[in-house]
Amino acid sequence: MKQCPILEIGTSKIICMLSTANRNGRNIPVSSYSDHDGIQNGSFVDRGRTSAAIVSAVEETEISSSYQISRIICNVPGCFLKIEIRESTLGLSEDTVSEADIERLKSMAAPVPYSDAVHIGTRYVYFIDSSGDIYIDPPVGARTSSISLCTAFYYAATEYTSLVESALEKLNIIVAAYIPDSFAQAMSYIPSEQRDRSAVLLNIGYSQTSVSAVYADAVISEKTFYMGYSDIAGDIAIALDTDMFTAYSIRKNHLFGSVPEPGALIYGKDSTGKMAGFDAVKVKNAIEKRTRIIANEAERIIDGMSSLLQAKAPVYLTGSDSNARGFSSFLSLLLGRPVIPVRQAKDMFSSDYNTSLALLDNAVLSLYDLNEELAERKPLKERIKDLFK
Repeated sequence: MKQCPILEIGTSKIICMLSTANRNGRNIPVSSYSDHDGIQNGSFVDRGRTSAAIVSAVEETEISSSYQISRIICNVPGCFLKIEIRESTLGLSEDTVSEADIERLKSMAAPVPYSDAVHIGTRYVYFIDSSGDIYIDPPVGARTSSISLCTAFYYAATEYTSLVESALEKLNIIVAAYIPDSFAQAMSYIPSEQRDRSAVLLNIGYSQTSVSAVYADAVISEKTFYMGYSDIAGDIAIALDTDMFTAYSIRKNHLFGSVPEPGALIYGKDSTGKMAGFDAVKVKNAIEKRTRIIANEAERIIDGMSSLLQAKAPVYLTGSDSNARGFSSFLSLLLGRPVIPVRQAKDMFSSDYNTSLALLDNAVLSLYDLNEELAERKPLKERIKDLFK
């Protein structure tokens, strides 16, 4: 199988991954994982340390896979992503849509240059005829006096791209394409039939949470707010007067929606591996109070996207906590709509790798935005190869 290296820069981690065949011909992802000082409030905490972590992660993957990387596909976190939706309209003299009309519409859709962001992708979302009917596929042959095209343009902040490219330049590696986190996960994890009806992607990360509206083969709106599971752990540490390492351990052992009896304990490990018990009622109150705050802000954003979504569009949940016990059911009650974890923890990778595995899927597309034919809509099963077959 063709090597498809990817680089994911998260709010607290950096992952480099590629797919390679073992002796039995089975495709196995090879990866390296580096902690870094992270992203806070939409900016890097320490650009130098992040650059060094990028180099370390890529070099470790090269060594592990015995493969020298020359081109790589990189993610774009929500805080560094800008999405623009624009509509172009073409009047038709023949009252019938032709392939030439579709091409003219596409040529009318052009990205706007920005001094602080670079254009990284264009998605043709849907077409609208003069009667207001919507078509996901090009409506060649449709009878209408005019045809409009809704186009999504994706941009990455130069603050982000400059750091990534400067770090990779030290290794003589170029960025072949940037893919937004939300786009990669939406295309990989949300079934195409659901995307055709619209869906929400909710990504709760280390220090930020992104809410994305997904329709057809595009992310059409996205908002990011700066709160995540590190805030939950921080609340636990304060409530129980313990350290953050122990707080993270306790968080992973909590069962959302449970009603502990007075005196019940929940256990967590400190940095030395020592186990200790803590008041389960205090743990529940600390975790679920912060979770409600996060859910309330996500709900506010989803409500603001209501014109882009069908009523009660399901939420696809991703992030490190997406498979926490009872978490999706708890969020479903808070949001008043179905909540579905994007990946079940059944394989060799935890939910920490959701974005990386999705990027690797999209990498199989051979640089989705660099090949014109890949802008055409195809069923997901035809576009993404099974990494584990």
